[in-house]
Amino acid sequence: MATIQVFNAAAPTTSDVVTASITSAVANAVKITLQASPTVVSPNSGGTAGVSTLTATVTDAANQPVGGATVAFTINNPTGGGETVSPAVAQTLTVATSTQALGQAKATFTAGSLPSSASGVKIRATVVDVPTVQTGSGTSGLDATIVIGGTAGSVAIGRSTVIQDSANST
Repeated sequence: MATIQVFNAAAPTTSDVVTASITSAVANAVKITLQASPTVVSPNSGGTAGVSTLTATVTDAANQPVGGATVAFTINNPTGGGETVSPAVAQTLTVATSTQALGQAKATFTAGSLPSSASGVKIRATVVDVPTVQTGSGTSGLDATIVIGGTAGSVAIGRSTVIQDSANST
């Protein structure tokens, strides 16, 4: 990022400022990492579904951001409950915003109606038309994992040593 200011030497109060962003070329992309936030969402029930923001970051060999790369998001092991990723394809930014950095592409995961296993649903982000890009080696690992939960994993019923009637007859 660079801030460029120009002014009129005859009238220094007359000026203008522009911010320029410089990213590495798409052909230089070597790595993509993917993170999901949050990593646990509720299943879709009655029109209310859990959502997670997916953030893919594409970088070059010097770990500099790559802008203008086309990123495809795929669900590797769906539950069959109708989960989706939208958009399925997004461009990495060439100009940073207040919510997104250079070289990032974002998508939204929406949970389906079925809960996942404890190992979750795996989402992968890949750079389209650049087969040499390696998927993540950072904190997100190879895939982002999202657990669709909200239901009890197990229920245990045991015996009591004292029989007692509570005030609400439970």
